[in-house]
Amino acid sequence: MNAPLALLLGSRGRLLVPLTARLEALGYRVATLANPVELVTRAELDQAMVVLADLEADRLAVLRAVELLRANPATAHIPVLTFARELDEAGQTAALARGATAAVTDDALLEHLPHLLERALEV
Repeated sequence: MNAPLALLLGSRGRLLVPLTARLEALGYRVATLANPVELVTRAELDQAMVVLADLEADRLAVLRAVELLRANPATAHIPVLTFARELDEAGQTAALARGATAAVTDDALLEHLPHLLERALEV
């Protein structure tokens, strides 16, 4: 049986490299995307278990992709963890309002990844 897939949307190598390593150490396969437009299609076709979306590159495009993920019955159940270098209350609220399961800073994501995944995947 294949390991569960974590779909990682972003392009910041300095963060994605350690994040990918942490996810793999937790037993996930990791696929990365740079283009938010591909998120819904890839999540559905690849049967992603969880999506981790970097808000740094193009916050509006990423949040729109999260909205579309939620609107698609085939992907609406997939938890989405969004993250950014700095995330104020307004940014966090915006991400959650668009359908993110959680919105955290990069540091919090790396430090608390196992716990965040566990909470996001609770049924």
